[in-house]
Amino acid sequence: MSWGRVGLWYVLAGLLGVEYWRLAARSEPAGSVDGRPARPRFLTVNGDLVRTVRLVHGGRVLVLERADPGWRVREPADAPIAAGLADAFVTALLSAQVVERAGDGTGDPAPFGLDDRAVRIEVLVGTTPAEVVLLGAINPTGTAVYARHGGAG
Repeated sequence: MSWGRVGLWYVLAGLLGVEYWRLAARSEPAGSVDGRPARPRFLTVNGDLVRTVRLVHGGRVLVLERADPGWRVREPADAPIAAGLADAFVTALLSAQVVERAGDGTGDPAPFGLDDRAVRIEVLVGTTPAEVVLLGAINPTGTAVYARHGGAG
């Protein structure tokens, strides 16, 4: 085979690659993953503006505040929580996506753990809560957690 034919094969392979890339890019809508539409974020607050995350459960309060870099436990001061765990929790909370909506929010919240057993999470921008989240039970398959914005469904 001559060098001219080898070059021709490379040009042909390149053109096929470009066409494949062009068709693949057109077939997926913007923001989709694996052909599925992107899921909406659970929280709408800008994560860069969040300064404090407050968790309340069963009369106990845990306050995480932004530190350089990451997050640290402010209250209670003697809480045995590693900084990496606080960072991971806040990162997961701020980047969580809505997987599926369960019901319309008008039924009994107890089966979802969204009653008085829920963990109340206040995401604060400055000193006022930007978003309030109730964190309930783990779903039956163990792949997600039931959550609700304040009084929303």
